[in-house]
Amino acid sequence: MNTKGFTLVEMLIVLAIIGILTAVIIASTTLSRAKARDTRRIGDMKEIQLGLALYYDVNRAYPIGNDASALTVLTSQKYIPSLPTDPLTNGNYEYVSSSPGTTYCLGVTLEDAIPSDSASCTSALSGSTANYKAQPPQ
Repeated sequence: MNTKGFTLVEMLIVLAIIGILTAVIIASTTLSRAKARDTRRIGDMKEIQLGLALYYDVNRAYPIGNDASALTVLTSQKYIPSLPTDPLTNGNYEYVSSSPGTTYCLGVTLEDAIPSDSASCTSALSGSTANYKAQPPQ
């Protein structure tokens, strides 16, 4: 008896192969998306640093505060177009400045690798963090 078509075993093997390929593709795209969000977070931190440097150049002090609301002065005075937010949670980045406005610390939680952090600036955030500390130019 000669029949055309696939047997049940052949169909199950094909479905298993498709399932394995799907799992591999989803896992690799998830990792790529996390790295892309981390790259954006670090870019956002550099944008905030640039805005803070411009602010310091004019005011001879950094904005004083212990949360991201202290950074709103950067947008209101047009040092940066808008205050960046975390691409995943849409939350603010951590910002802490010293009382006379001579130093500050920026912190962000990363999903993947930890870049070279500033040892003298430790973020209060949990998990992998990127910390940036700045002091006024001499």
